[in-house]
Amino acid sequence: MTATVDRPEAQKAAAAVHDLVDATSAEKRAMSVDHRLVMSEVQLLLAEKRTSFALLRTGVTVMVLPLSVASVLVATSALWSIWDVWWIVVPLAVIAGALLALGGYLIVRAFQHFAHTDRVLSGLRASDTLLEDLLIEHGRADRVLKPWRWRRERTAR
Repeated sequence: MTATVDRPEAQKAAAAVHDLVDATSAEKRAMSVDHRLVMSEVQLLLAEKRTSFALLRTGVTVMVLPLSVASVLVATSALWSIWDVWWIVVPLAVIAGALLALGGYLIVRAFQHFAHTDRVLSGLRASDTLLEDLLIEHGRADRVLKPWRWRRERTAR
């Protein structure tokens, strides 16, 4: 299966989005944009972001589990010798290493999802005047738009 960028429909849609982003506010208002669709997409993206937070929590929990087992082993190390129980410590260390690796992977994936969601949301905000007006109207514009402005300034350099 080819990538979505290779399809002509996807290229046309990407070009339309770029044209919409580059348009002035008056031109955007003159265009007939289905705001229900945009708001539905924003809700979907925010749901994906909540899922990414759940993935991050799961990754942290998976990484903490081997550390808690290791702390119990260290606390009780006066009662046993590692040479007497090596047959159980070795598999336990392998499982702990695998859980640490899995937890790290889940955390990295969560941060990748955060970055993707933020990029798409900033593109939607730039392309839809109603969304930007809603953010400004509710007094949250500085708090919500500040990260996007900072990223836009950073990428413009």
